[in-house]
Amino acid sequence: MEQPHKDNAPGPFYVCDGCCTACDIPFTETPELLAYDDHTHCYVKRQPENESELNRMIRTVLSTELECIRYKGTDRNVLRRLAEYGY
Repeated sequence: MEQPHKDNAPGPFYVCDGCCTACDIPFTETPELLAYDDHTHCYVKRQPENESELNRMIRTVLSTELECIRYKGTDRNVLRRLAEYGY
């Protein structure tokens, strides 16, 4: 597992430190869950709190081309959904 960005909110979703390219793609689906630091590196500012946010965060994880947003949780449903898309 890559080193998480220091500003990630505690929880299963995180952005790898040094991986962000400031592409803005994640902010299309989950602007309330992600933010940029002072160096335009994104991080998870808040973990999903409901099913809608979780669904959008999973779409965000799957839409990033560099796979900078990761999931380290154990929820079987989330793991299955990510695996179905080859993540």
